[in-house]
Amino acid sequence: MDDAPATIEDETECCGAAQQRNQVLPLIASCGFDETELALLDGIRHICCGYSVEDYDGGRAAWERLCQTWSPADSAKTLTAIQEFLSALRKSRSNPFEFIGPFCPHCSRRICKSELEMMLLLREARSEVPARTLMAAQYLVGKGDPKAVVVAAVDIANTVAGANRAIASASRELGMVH
Repeated sequence: MDDAPATIEDETECCGAAQQRNQVLPLIASCGFDETELALLDGIRHICCGYSVEDYDGGRAAWERLCQTWSPADSAKTLTAIQEFLSALRKSRSNPFEFIGPFCPHCSRRICKSELEMMLLLREARSEVPARTLMAAQYLVGKGDPKAVVVAAVDIANTVAGANRAIASASRELGMVH
């Protein structure tokens, strides 16, 4: 992902999704996401596009992106956890969930408010501080019930923690530093 700020020249090939929000959206690079969080965000974007773009296999694209970070088996587990999370979010969230598709090179470098709220929830779930996780979930779902979203976010956190431990273990066995 390119961290350089977008220029007017970059935007000539832009789909305009980020600009249609009448606000300047932050660059993902400025959010301090780690490799795990970036993989999750990309995977979630592909899945959301699969729900909204006809003839696009978002699940397959998400799995391929997750395989860049984890093994195929761990990527499949993570994909399932993400799909359960998105299902819980759809049922619990009082407002529509906005996302930026992964296709436009300009827009995909940015993050919208819904995505940022979601990523903060996933970060809190990974931090294993229940009260902060619940607060982040309540912020994300608005007036809805956050319980199912918390459970699903914690499931994602546990799934990726296991995948990351497997990579670290394999790296140690091979004498590599990860």
